[in-house]
Amino acid sequence: MFNVAILAAGIGLRLKPLTDTVPKSLIKVHQKSILLYQLDALTVLPEGSKIYIVVGYLGNLIKKEVERIKLNLDITIVENARYDETNNMYSLHLIMKEIDKDYKPTIIMNGDVIYDKKLIYDFVHDKRENLIAVDTGAYLKESMKVSIERDIIQKISKEITEEDAFGVSIDLYKFSIPTYLTLKNEIESTINSGKENEWTEIAIDSLLETGAYPAEIFDIGNKPWWEIDNHNDLKIAKIIFNKDSGISDILSKELFIFDLDGTLILGEQPTLGAIEFLKFLKNKKKQIIIVSNNSSRSIEETRLKASKILEYNFEKDEVFTSTHATMNYLKEHSIKRIFIVGTKNLIKDFSNEGFNITEKNPEAVLVGYDNEINYEKLKIASLLLQKKIKYFATHSDILCPTYEGLIPDAGSFLAFFKASTGRDPDVIMGKPNTIFIDLIVKEKNIDYSKIVMIGDRLYTDIRMGLDSSCLTILPLCGETKVSFLNSTPYLPDYVFTSLEEIIKYWKHHNS
Repeated sequence: MFNVAILAAGIGLRLKPLTDTVPKSLIKVHQKSILLYQLDALTVLPEGSKIYIVVGYLGNLIKKEVERIKLNLDITIVENARYDETNNMYSLHLIMKEIDKDYKPTIIMNGDVIYDKKLIYDFVHDKRENLIAVDTGAYLKESMKVSIERDIIQKISKEITEEDAFGVSIDLYKFSIPTYLTLKNEIESTINSGKENEWTEIAIDSLLETGAYPAEIFDIGNKPWWEIDNHNDLKIAKIIFNKDSGISDILSKELFIFDLDGTLILGEQPTLGAIEFLKFLKNKKKQIIIVSNNSSRSIEETRLKASKILEYNFEKDEVFTSTHATMNYLKEHSIKRIFIVGTKNLIKDFSNEGFNITEKNPEAVLVGYDNEINYEKLKIASLLLQKKIKYFATHSDILCPTYEGLIPDAGSFLAFFKASTGRDPDVIMGKPNTIFIDLIVKEKNIDYSKIVMIGDRLYTDIRMGLDSSCLTILPLCGETKVSFLNSTPYLPDYVFTSLEEIIKYWKHHNS
């Protein structure tokens, strides 16, 4: 069992610029308050756990919300009458006084963060006693970052640089009883010295530096969370947590376009829920298309690989690659003689379509994802590009996701040619170029408004879907982390942790 402190009062949790009519923790994301998201997630607590919520501005409204919510939770409201002149450390100090000697392992969270229920479940049931929940690999300028040494967190601060940051703290902490008592003494000492306007993390950082809080990393993986401080944060939160309100919108679509690498497969394995989701869509009589920027494989090899890994017999007209898009473009522009930086399979596909692959006086250089790259190809292409002939690329993905990690993709080669020749491609054919979806719309005689684009990359998959006015879904199964939404212009319509989660919501909607 645990004591849980929710810090929903203090200068650090003031209202503006969001609202001055309700406490911040009662701001609604799709008809559900931040507080309700938190309390619903905390229903996974072991029996005997107690929740303490410190309130300040319009605290009576939070009390009414707690009374209205019918959840089987033991909740105590603690008032901070000095919320306008103190910070969340003082609020935690008041909760600690309320806890008094009813000591249990303690969880602390801020009142302006929405947490995925599965995230809280895994955090609560992790056997380790001292934890800080971290979105590893993420960097948000205004958030608390952590640095580590030998898997132990050494420091927590907003001032940690991107180079030194291991990830972003999501304001979720677990303390053993001895560590909690040490924190309690540190906070009491700080408050008694007249420093009532400090962040709780100041005390936590002090304990980390002395080793008194041997906090280990709780890696949240792809589980969603979001801190809401401003209108942009609220906008993003509504995207991340709009699955309940939007599933019927997804259900109404007719054609589902999937990115392949990183969304349906990783290397030689399906992603979580991919096989089940494809079968599910087939049973619902939905049309399915896979698209891939990966031009290292032949078109047929892509179809056969996807069919084998995903246990789904894709027909030829259900597979579109950047090779298709490139061939179509070059034919439309009457370009036949090309030099290709690409694999034998890519060269064979172009040869079979009547293209003349040559290094002698070609009309254009084409760069693909070449996992057979060698210096000779790089040299020939560089010399040709210096002659100012036309320059194309099948796609521009910098990295290719695999189960081993991220490896260099075509975009890495484009960076090489930029450095060696000063040139960027005249046209990049693959995603996010809407030629992909334009070809599919033409082939399938379907309206863009009836299409869903599902992909793991914001700057290719989601951008292409948005530019084509399709519905977009981001599953967090590839290279994109939820924190990336803070710095992209390409915000999807929906975010799911995996394809498996989409099935769960879909089935729940129809139950």
